[in-house]
Formats: sequence, structure tokens, C-alpha cells
Amino acid sequence: MRLPLLDQNPEHIDSDQLKQMVDHFIENGFTYFDTSFAYHNGKSEDALKRTVVERYPRESFTIATKFPTFAVKTEDQVEGIFARQLQNLGTDEMNYLANRMLALGVKDIKAPMAEETVILDGEDITAQVKDAWDFLVEHAFVM
Repeated sequence: MRLPLLDQNPEHIDSDQLKQMVDHFIENGFTYFDTSFAYHNGKSEDALKRTVVERYPRESFTIATKFPTFAVKTEDQVEGIFARQLQNLGTDEMNYLANRMLALGVKDIKAPMAEETVILDGEDITAQVKDAWDFLVEHAFVM
């Protein structure tokens, strides 16, 4: 979701213009909002909260976001990052959660195979990716 800006800083989102865009979008029957933990230097999910979640009934729209696997260094971080995303979005549920390796060419992750190795910035993060996947499956975020 590319958002309107007040200036060249990607964190300075023009909330007034975004609210107008959201209103027009919803008034015309659209309901699907796609965002990411990483968009706009981490401000996109909060912008969605302020312009959609806080202004419309939750059942009237769909939220899709991406789990920032690039931010996971240890297994114990997964739940905290996910909780932070829910807090950023101002909701207790997401309709869709994509699990992507943004730093590895925006590639959708399928269930990791035993023989796969994931390297990020020269570091083997295979175990962290598999742990994150297991958490997401266990909590029914992915099938």
C-alpha cells in the first residue's frame, strides 16, 4: 500500500488525504486493505489503524499484512513481533498474514523443506525461519 506523503519522508503520511482515499474506496464497495510491517519505515500498519480500523466497523473491511521474517533473529521474538503487528493495526485479528522473506527477493515462503538453507546477510537463519513457520502453522495463521 503506497500512501500519500506530506513531504519526501516516507514516515510522514498525509492522514487527511489517506482518509479521503479510504472513504472513496469503501464507498465504492471495496474492502481489501493490504499493508506491511515494513512499509513506510514501519508506519503503514499504524496508518491503516488510524484511517480504517478506528473509523469503520471491523466486519466491513479485510486486512492483509506481511509477517516480517527478516526481523526474527530468535524463536522467542516471533510472538512479540506478531503481537506488535496486532497493536500497530489496532485489532485482535488479521484476515490474511503473508509470510515473506523480503530481504531475499520478496519470495513467498512455503513450508520449509529439511534440505533448504536460508541465508540472510551472510548468516544462516534456517532455524529461525522454520521456527517462525511452525509458530504460524500452530496458531492457524497459515495452512
